Amino acid sequence: MGATAPGSGIGTGLYTIGKCVLATNTVCSLSGSYLERADSTHTPGATGTFLFQMTFGGVLGTPVIARSQTPGNDALQFLSIGDALFTLFVTPAIGDPFTSVYPATPFANSLAFSGFASNAHCTGTAVSQCTPGAVGLVNGAIMTANVAPFVFSIPDVVVPPPPVTSVPEPTTAALLLAGLLGAGLARRRPRAVGQA
Repeated sequence: MGATAPGSGIGTGLYTIGKCVLATNTVCSLSGSYLERADSTHTPGATGTFLFQMTFGGVLGTPVIARSQTPGNDALQFLSIGDALFTLFVTPAIGDPFTSVYPATPFANSLAFSGFASNAHCTGTAVSQCTPGAVGLVNGAIMTANVAPFVFSIPDVVVPPPPVTSVPEPTTAALLLAGLLGAGLARRRPRAVGQA
């Protein structure tokens, strides 16, 4: 997208993370294993897997705009996220799975995350260096990179994952409906009245 103001040295750009599947709601995913840091207030040293998803409406591209924190800096911060939602699904090796989101309400309960670009590849308009700070200064420059490491911090308030609900197969639903209709008709049928 280019510099926020000519000569400012602070670049902006559109932001996605993970591999994206374009649909009515686009979902970009990044997954892997995790190891909790020794200073974790949850379970230091715990391991497990995670799935990080960025979701936004439509297929026209990301609504998320990031900018350099300071002139020429490769550290980015969100300027705007539009309708995007970032969700982290955590499955510990031991214990119950849980989720955390950004942004959350209240905002203090939001997931915090950061990724570090490695093996970057730049396309589009040429840049002096293939770094987030340099790419953000040049309109039309595109950087693709691996994210390693990916770091997340989860506030003390976590949301349990939504319950899994099963949807019956159409034949099962049809049989259930036929049984209920049959029971209703049997109940409505006139009964013979006997005399003694």
